[in-house]
Amino acid sequence: MANEEPNDAPNDAPAEGDPAAPRPNLLTRLREWSSTSGHRKLIVSIGLSAAALVTVALWLVTADIAAGPEDATIEQALAALDIGDEEAARSLVGRLQQQSPDGDTYGGQLYLLGALKIRHAERQWSPERARTEYYVASRYLNEARSVGFPEGRETLGLYLLGRALIESRQFDAGIEATIAAIAAGDRGAARSHLLLARAHRESPRARHDEAIREIQRALEDPQITAEQRTEALLMIADSAAKAGLLDDADRYAAEAAKDSPDAESWLMTGQALATRLAAAVRDNKADVDTATLAQQATVALERARRLDKLATGVSRRSEYLLGLVSELKGDEALALRQYAELRRKHGSSSPGVAAALAEGDLLRRQGDPSALEAYRRVLDTLDEPSRYRGTVLSLEEVRQRLREAHLNYLTANQFADAQTLADRLAPPLTRSEQLALRAETLRRWGDWLEERAIQEGRRGAPLRSESRLRYREAAVAYEQLAESRYAEREFIDDLWDASEAYLQGQSFADAARVLERYLRSEPQLRNASALLKLGQAHLALGESAAALNAFNECLEFHPDDAASYNARIDAANAHLNRNDPEAAERLLNENLMGTAMTPASPEWRDSKFALGRLYARQNRYLEAIDCLSEAVDRYPDDPQSRTALYLIAESHRHAAAEPLARLAAANTVNERERARADANDHLERALNLYAEVQNEITLTSAEDDLDRATLRNCYMMRASVLFEMGRYDEAIEAYSNVTTLYQNEPFSLVTLVQISHCRRRLQDNVRARGAIEQARMLLARLPPEAEFANSTNLTRTEWDRLLSELMLF
Repeated sequence: MANEEPNDAPNDAPAEGDPAAPRPNLLTRLREWSSTSGHRKLIVSIGLSAAALVTVALWLVTADIAAGPEDATIEQALAALDIGDEEAARSLVGRLQQQSPDGDTYGGQLYLLGALKIRHAERQWSPERARTEYYVASRYLNEARSVGFPEGRETLGLYLLGRALIESRQFDAGIEATIAAIAAGDRGAARSHLLLARAHRESPRARHDEAIREIQRALEDPQITAEQRTEALLMIADSAAKAGLLDDADRYAAEAAKDSPDAESWLMTGQALATRLAAAVRDNKADVDTATLAQQATVALERARRLDKLATGVSRRSEYLLGLVSELKGDEALALRQYAELRRKHGSSSPGVAAALAEGDLLRRQGDPSALEAYRRVLDTLDEPSRYRGTVLSLEEVRQRLREAHLNYLTANQFADAQTLADRLAPPLTRSEQLALRAETLRRWGDWLEERAIQEGRRGAPLRSESRLRYREAAVAYEQLAESRYAEREFIDDLWDASEAYLQGQSFADAARVLERYLRSEPQLRNASALLKLGQAHLALGESAAALNAFNECLEFHPDDAASYNARIDAANAHLNRNDPEAAERLLNENLMGTAMTPASPEWRDSKFALGRLYARQNRYLEAIDCLSEAVDRYPDDPQSRTALYLIAESHRHAAAEPLARLAAANTVNERERARADANDHLERALNLYAEVQNEITLTSAEDDLDRATLRNCYMMRASVLFEMGRYDEAIEAYSNVTTLYQNEPFSLVTLVQISHCRRRLQDNVRARGAIEQARMLLARLPPEAEFANSTNLTRTEWDRLLSELMLF
């Protein structure tokens, strides 16, 4: 091959088609492509020129943004924010803060920081973290509003502020800012109205009527987007259903389904049907086919669940409504299973809370004690109410349902359960409201126990003790409530309720302490009544002097107040305790004759009875008989009448002493006959009255300790009167009845001795000694712990000595 010409190409050049051969670059290919035509050359020239211009422009923007701190401006930062370059905007704000932290751009810096925080919040997956970011944004934007938003950003700044406030659960302030944005001419009116609607719907006290109005305004905006329209229709369907506007709910749900037949539109359809079903069941409408409604609601809700592929809040709300439909159909077992399943899977969500609450209500109505556990789960979830977003039930609706559960426990007299629930209600209720419910529970519990104690009579002592304990616990709760509302107008009422509960619980020292504080805090309202109750508390403590000070102040400063009438009655008792019956009588007579009261007044009645008792206490028996007889004639059904009848009987018995003394001193037959007739008249009246009181108490099933003592005394006094009248056989029979009734009590010793006296008067000494021997046997049989002092005047030793002496006769 020496004759061949050498090749121009290098020997190591790769062959054509070799994969390792280098491909021409873009510029070479463009040059080759354009060389074939002048038209192509023109196109390439224009393209390259445009690319050069874009490159220069980008270089200038980058150079401008990346310039040193001395070149940073608020306009640059706003421009970076507008094109979505958050990092550059944040960097520029930092430089602005360094070069002019409080200068003319301060409001703009705050605006930018707030807007950046909102964008950061939008990317948060955790609702709690998002709420925190929105809260920080609201602080920046609120301060920016005070300083001044950047020029041209005033309306947008107000909208962003409103949004940040609403998203961070500051609803009232957020509503105000959003309304201001609309008034300032917000170009996105629909978005602002929808934001207001969300605020009204999600606030603790959901205002669905306001939400509906705002959504209607959004729908009227000609610039509303298709996405906003769908959102508006779904929201208004939901709010209409919750507001009970069933026809509107159906219409909007159908319209939303037509625009966007997705999971949420089917949810709204199902919710509208479930709401209509609930109304029909509640109102017991016979003309509504509830079975068909339930079936249609179930179909719509199941479809919503199937379409919600990601199992979002739509599925959870659908599951709650399916449980509600089952409950409304009467299938409570299925409803409980559905509620429990949703609560276990999504207990912290709004549908989960609603399910747990519905589960508790259903269990409570069934009388299941595990209802309290269901309510506890709700309360555990709401330990921080500010985090709660009520897509199913607003926070206020949850609170109201819990209040209703508490009230139902009270109405059913399930006070222990009511107290357990009340003690767990803060949060979501405020501490003050929780204390108010606790106090009311304990007070009503005390009332109920007191009523039962009265019905049980002497067997009701344990109930009465527990009743007073509940009253005292209620008083403590009322005091705590007063402290929690010290600066509020309810403070005075809480103190008053505490004082009354302490009085009912017979904690008189505490009652006096609270009443004195009440009088220091409130110089006018209920002043007379407070002084009266203060005096009564001191009187119950045996502090008669302090009681009189309170009563006298009441009489001096409030002579015409209704409380002054009772003050005179109680002051009379205080004077009697201080051995001043004259002052007591003067006060009672002033009530009866020196005031505008009539016998129809309760205080006039009580004064009359009190005056009669005072006469009996002073041994003014004839006056006592007249006064108490008039009182009994006027008020035969008053509880005081029984004691009054007994005192009249006692007064007649004692009044017989005077004619009996005349009988003993009489010198003539006429004098003796007259004295005997007078004595027998008193004794016969006493005998009849003792029998009347005795029969009345015997026929009463509810005896208290006073009735028991009065009954025993009636038996004894009746026998004693028969003895005085010389009717010894009848007296023996009466004493024997007492011995039979009280055979194992020391009191029977007295009756046996009296029987012995009657036997001796009948000259039956053998049977008289037998009665004494019977008494000695009873004394030996009585247990060592027997209470002699409560029913007799002698101790066991003294009785033994007396009976031994009587055996000698």
